[in-house]
Amino acid sequence: MAEKLVRNKIADFSHEKKDGRVFRVATPEELPGLLASKLIEECGEVIEELKKEVIDRARLSEELADCCEVIHEIGELINLYPVDLRTVMFEKCMEKGSFSQHVVLTIKRERL
Repeated sequence: MAEKLVRNKIADFSHEKKDGRVFRVATPEELPGLLASKLIEECGEVIEELKKEVIDRARLSEELADCCEVIHEIGELINLYPVDLRTVMFEKCMEKGSFSQHVVLTIKRERL
């Protein structure tokens, strides 16, 4: 049996008797693992869209929004809210810069 975290309203669109899906509320103990799995799933969808020859802007926007939603839920587990994340992002940007200049680091690997 496979389980995954879904958006709250998904259960409203499903008719248990017709499609066999069963919904329940996650326990506090399992929520971190479910959120981690959901983040991996959503990031994978972003990566797949970025690999395409022609990127679908609307699709990518939806997948990025899904990632943000999951990140916000993860933050709320420890009372870390979007405004707090923005503060940390700003502080890191001031200290280390951002990714806006697209700087690439090349790492030489030592021969074994």
